[in-house]
Amino acid sequence: MSAILQSIVLTVAVLLWLQVVSADYTASCQQESLDGYYLVATCSMINKTQQQTAISLDNCIANYGGNLACAADGDFSGSCDVSSCILFQEGEYMQCSCGNGLGNQTSSVVNLGQQILASCPSAVSLICLLIRILHLQ
Repeated sequence: MSAILQSIVLTVAVLLWLQVVSADYTASCQQESLDGYYLVATCSMINKTQQQTAISLDNCIANYGGNLACAADGDFSGSCDVSSCILFQEGEYMQCSCGNGLGNQTSSVVNLGQQILASCPSAVSLICLLIRILHLQ
């Protein structure tokens, strides 16, 4: 398959996939909390029932010199104090104390709402957007 055709197929697959997910997990999930480096939330299913689900944020978030960012297999907990991490603005953001690579800790914030999606329509699970797109390639 040519590179152009592969690119078109990937683009169509991503667009179709984006139609079956909520744009932001906080739109369909509540009771967000952190359990170590896991994000736990109760999400609405299409049949109106609620289901608790979790995702390892180590699969989605990295620490780059004291700055949290979305990254596949980022393993942020290796250099951030997960006991310092808090969620705010209804789980949309997470703030942690992370090593900056110079021997100091710095406070960093990442927008989880832009990185984590709640899949629909049947089983609900939290998905890291970046990892999902990478697996489609």
